[in-house]
Amino acid sequence: MTDEVQKLIRQARAKGGFRKKGHFRLAHDKARSKIGEYALPSPGYYCLELIQAAVAAGAAYIDVRAEGNAAIVTMAGVWFDRKDMEMLFNFILTSREEPYYRARRRLAIGTAAALSLPHTAETRVVIETGDGTMEGSTRVELKDLKTDAEIGTPRKPVSYT
Repeated sequence: MTDEVQKLIRQARAKGGFRKKGHFRLAHDKARSKIGEYALPSPGYYCLELIQAAVAAGAAYIDVRAEGNAAIVTMAGVWFDRKDMEMLFNFILTSREEPYYRARRRLAIGTAAALSLPHTAETRVVIETGDGTMEGSTRVELKDLKTDAEIGTPRKPVSYT
């Protein structure tokens, strides 16, 4: 693997956290009703949705790893801006097929499916995405589909999703 890919993998494995954070409200009622329509044959297929998101977004490299209780999906060369993350589950509602919308819809469906897997109170779905700058980097932590997501800036800039 190239040095750049090795660096991305090390960054994805590093313990993350917030430098700054806030909250946003999901469009729960609409998103939840639509999530039922997009139910996957098995919630474990969330990984396939995330890979489809990466392909639709034009990822240069996709790394999927299982480490203990964690699954890490790294999409090199792909980033979603803060507004995308604030409206993530709203993308489930779109029927547009352009790659921009398809990537975000697949990310939303995959994230929702991951959240529907059996989990403990400590379980989180974490999305870190960025363009390599602090201003362009976003971290989202979700516990489940019923509570608000935490959104903020990661401790270090990221250049992947």
